[in-house]
Parts: sequence; structure tokens; C-alpha cells
Amino acid sequence: MKEFEHLKVQLEAIILATNNFAAENFIGKGGFGKVYKGEIDVHSKGKSMVAFKRLDRAFGQGNPEFWKEIMMLSIYRHENIVSLLGFCDESDEKILMYEYASKRSLDLYLNNNDLSWIQRLNICIGAARGLAYLHNPVGNQLRVLHRDIKSSNILLDENWNAMISDFGLSKLGPANQRFSFLVSNVVGTIGYCDPLYAETGFVTKESDVYSFGVVLFEVLCGRLCVSNNNEKRQPLIGLARESYEGNKINNIIYTKIKDEINTKSLKVFTTLAYRCLKRDHMERPLMTEIVRVLESALHYQVSEDQTSFYNNDGEEEEDCSFEKEVDHHMIGDSSHISNENKRLREMLMIICDNYNSLQTHVMELIQNKEPLVSNPMKRKVDETFQQSSWKRTNEELSKTGIQRVYVHTDPSDKSLVLSMC
Repeated sequence: MKEFEHLKVQLEAIILATNNFAAENFIGKGGFGKVYKGEIDVHSKGKSMVAFKRLDRAFGQGNPEFWKEIMMLSIYRHENIVSLLGFCDESDEKILMYEYASKRSLDLYLNNNDLSWIQRLNICIGAARGLAYLHNPVGNQLRVLHRDIKSSNILLDENWNAMISDFGLSKLGPANQRFSFLVSNVVGTIGYCDPLYAETGFVTKESDVYSFGVVLFEVLCGRLCVSNNNEKRQPLIGLARESYEGNKINNIIYTKIKDEINTKSLKVFTTLAYRCLKRDHMERPLMTEIVRVLESALHYQVSEDQTSFYNNDGEEEEDCSFEKEVDHHMIGDSSHISNENKRLREMLMIICDNYNSLQTHVMELIQNKEPLVSNPMKRKVDETFQQSSWKRTNEELSKTGIQRVYVHTDPSDKSLVLSMC
């Protein structure tokens, strides 16, 4: 691909930088493969430490994820998104070169005694800003659905600045349509995956919000959402829901930060995290609102009022005067769900139920080399909607004022993006 020629790095230079992928330069691994560090001359700008992610197909990813990562990180640039510096595609080797995050990933520090509540809040804010940028692109860029948000995909530099990483499973969707959603085979990581997505294959930007809510509780509780094989602990998300609903959140806060958390900061943070995990995706906050609320939590923490969250008996205290203020910052209350959205939600579930029918028609058009969005496709989609199984869907579309349905598809995994206007 000519547009990426300037990012090419010679395999010989990578082998030299990593001492032929020596064990002492190994710094981690993920769904793409192993990651190594090494010093290299980055495009004639002088030597600097970088990270090399080497594709290992045994880990489950391959060429589509490799090129998707290059495409995504070449277009989407933000201080809270990891920077792609180059790539290598030689001798059956596929390697991605990134800026070096010296502190590696957030999951390694969840139970770090030296990581204060203020530092944890700043990390959450940085990651939220990166994800908000992906969900709300500038100009004509498409919206990015990451689909694998988790603490191990949030990298940290030497100053604890957070960066979203690992875009191999991400999907693009239109950001300027009235409604858009994606139906695909379920991907992601156990414990972080949106239950609605796991059950139906129906994914929206709110699916990323759910995953981010899991990360927020990990940061608060100082542990991963799922236990290791040797641990016998209740999965975090069920425990967090029970604790929040039972007004016992103090029981699950990481011990080393419990005493330093300001009452208001904790209330805002936990209410936000809980609403990110709402079953109904329309009750979850947007990433832009998550950024704003987290900034409020930080503001309360650094303010002069450092009221303790616990009384002398170690019991949770009530702060009734603060309830209205919390509600002012939050958007997760069900009252914001309009009747139109409720009808739309029902309609989308019907689409999910009839996904195979629509996918078959679309794939036929692709095999006939029809453009992804075209009049023939529009007619074919209309025909599908006129079938008995789609009759109710078509009626629901009319009720919500939807006039057109555009279908985009990714032949690599047969996923569909439906945009409605």
C-alpha cells in the first residue's frame, strides 16, 4: 500500500535493535503476538527506544488485524492513543513499531501501593479522552468502535499518561448518520465484553462504554475483573454491582487507597462506573460525558474539602445534600430514553434476529462486485425488508422516521454496519 510506504522499517534494523528478539528485550504479549523493546533510528530522526509487536498467528490474529492497525493509527492521532512509528512486512514477518510506553500497561499497577487515587483518576481521564476521540472523530473521519477495551490495552508512559492501544479488532462506522450499529461475530475479552454484544452480536459505541466501566471498577478495587486460576474470588463485576446496590462499596475498595478518597470524588466515580455497566446500552453514558464526570471526580479529590467517606465506626456515611449534585453530573437515568429510542431499540433487536437473512443478500452483492453502497444494494435491502420476517422491522423504521438504510460490510469477517437516516 503506497500510502504507508513512508512507515516501512527494514527487518534487518529490527533484528539488530532487539538482538534478534532476545529474551532480555521481551516486554509482554497479547492477542497479536509478543512485544519487544529496542533502540532504533526512527525515520532518520535519531535513535530512540521503541516497542515492536511481532505477529504470531498462533495467538489468533493475522493479516487483517496487521493492516487494520496500520490504517487506524495512521489516521487517528491523539495524545491518548498510542502512536504507530512504523511497520515491517518482509520474509513472512509482520511487525508493528510503536512509541515506547515505559511503564507498560495499566493491569500491572492495579494493586500497586504507590499509585494514588489522584494518579488513578488521571489515568482514567486520559484513557477516556482517547476513547472519546475515537467515538467522536474530527471532520470526515469515521467513528471507531474499539471492541477490546481492557486495562492491559491501556498503556502508560514514564509520566503515567494513558494511551489506548491494540486496534486489531476495531471496526469503523459512520459518525454522521442519525443511527448506526454493527452486527458481527463476537470478539473481545472475557469479563470486559458487553453482555448484549455477546448475546446478539449487536455492537455500538456503548459496548466500549461497558468495557470501560469494567476498567473503572478495576482501578477502584485494585484487581482484575476475572481471577487467575489460583485465585478463588468472585468475579469483580457481579461483586461491584451487589456492593453498589447494597450501599457497601467500601467493602471492595482497594485497601491502600481507601483512606485517601474524598467522599464526593468516590460518589461521582462509583455512580459513573455503575451506569457504564447498565444492561440497556441506551442507559449508559457517552464517552464525552464520562470524561466530564471523571474530571469532576478529580476536582472533588483535589479540592480543600477532604471529608472522609467513613465515620469513626468504619461505616459508610450518608451525604444526602450531595445526591442532587451527583444526579446533575450523570446522564444514566432512564428518563432520558425517549419513546423513539425505545422503538428503535426493539427494531434493532429484530434486525439482530434476522441478521443471517440480510447478510446472505449482502454477500451475494459483494460476490457480484457491486459497490458497498449502491442502488442495487438499496433495492436488495428493501427486498429483504419486504419479506415476512422483516415486515415488522420496516414498520418500526417508519415510526422512527427512518427513510433510508445503508449497508456497509467488511468481507474479512462478514460483519455488517447499518446506517439509518
